[in-house]
Amino acid sequence: DARALIVIVNLERIRAQLLLTTQAVDAGDMEDAFAHSFISHTTIFPAVKPLLKDVGQSGRLEAALTDLPLAIKSGQLSPQEIMAEIESTEAIIDGILARPEFAADKGMASQAVVFLLRDAVQSYGLADRIDRENAAGLVQVAKHRYEQMAGLLDERRDKEINSFFADLET
Repeated sequence: DARALIVIVNLERIRAQLLLTTQAVDAGDMEDAFAHSFISHTTIFPAVKPLLKDVGQSGRLEAALTDLPLAIKSGQLSPQEIMAEIESTEAIIDGILARPEFAADKGMASQAVVFLLRDAVQSYGLADRIDRENAAGLVQVAKHRYEQMAGLLDERRDKEINSFFADLET
């Protein structure tokens, strides 16, 4: 189902930005933390919002993605509080992805991985550091998604894909 695939890919894109936000907070770089959290709010979520209108958690997700960059920019949250907000947002994403209409079979999961890796290649080709960080985050999320289904593939294919990830991560 195309709707489910679009939702899965976009929620995983948001997850990649949350991962990068976490890494920036860990490094004490609130400017980058803001930049990555802002991408989720302004670019990714609006693209998927119409597809989530009937999903109960979409309002909570939108609110979380709106509040996070504002809280980071204003400095009103400590790093620990930011991490708690990110974990809460990821739980909302997990809740949405657990819904039956978004349950990914092996084929859909592999398509989502391909989309994320295409995004990574596109982002890496761009000039600035934030785009290269986006590429690295997308690879990490794609690899995690792949690892969830890796046992379903034959050994030769599994080795080939793991080799591809190893090349991308270096």
